[in-house]
Amino acid sequence: MGISDRFGNPPFYKRKIVDEVYTLTKEEISFVNNDKLAKEIDYLFERFHLELRKSHLFFVNKNDFDLVHTYARCIYYLKGSLEVSPYKEGRIIAPSLDWNSLLMRVKRSTTELIAELDWRISRLNPNNYLVCNLTDEELKTFFDAILANTFRLYDSKSFVANFDKISQKLIPNYFHKDTTAEDLFKLFKGGLQIFANPLIWVGATNSLSYFLRQLNAKEKLLKHTYFQTAEKLLSNNNGELFSGLKNNKSVPANAIEIDAIVDLF
Repeated sequence: MGISDRFGNPPFYKRKIVDEVYTLTKEEISFVNNDKLAKEIDYLFERFHLELRKSHLFFVNKNDFDLVHTYARCIYYLKGSLEVSPYKEGRIIAPSLDWNSLLMRVKRSTTELIAELDWRISRLNPNNYLVCNLTDEELKTFFDAILANTFRLYDSKSFVANFDKISQKLIPNYFHKDTTAEDLFKLFKGGLQIFANPLIWVGATNSLSYFLRQLNAKEKLLKHTYFQTAEKLLSNNNGELFSGLKNNKSVPANAIEIDAIVDLF
């Protein structure tokens, strides 16, 4: 950000913002829409994870207080609580710009980075009560604990196209009001995804069982392991993971409402 970009523009913070608006060029819009910016961001996050690991192993047990302070400030900044960035000033107007996929990718990578920093803080011993030499295997074990296979749809086109309607109907009536749209999207993205905590289903147990059965019956879900997936990723209001969903075959009172949601998938 401190040098001219590949298009010859000056550093962002030196650019002229008229009426709090910066207008992107056609080349910049293409750079975003063609996933080139997303790939660069992915590379930067991957490199940061690697450099963070190297720095941690170098300073651990020598500068633990400084590490705790630094990691805490990083988390604070990543959660948007620090007013230190000049890039927050102004807004970008470009009707043809596809922000959504880019922003979701950044949100996911940022959440993963916060989780790693938080984990590293928990493993530090500023008073040297224990000698704690971290290894890559420990970090892998941590991420394995929060990685889970999600629901995989036969065809995600309808789900993506109707996602706003789906999320509005599922949150907060069925999923807890604090459930983010990003987490709901990940839940049906398929493959391994990171969930620091289970998502909370606030509806009745038979509503969840019926919802999953209908998704399968209407050929929305790809696999028949959807009950096992739900029992690993979803909890009730008390934080307890669901169990025995396969055996709960009662039809809920709100079946018609759930059917309408399923049709959106």
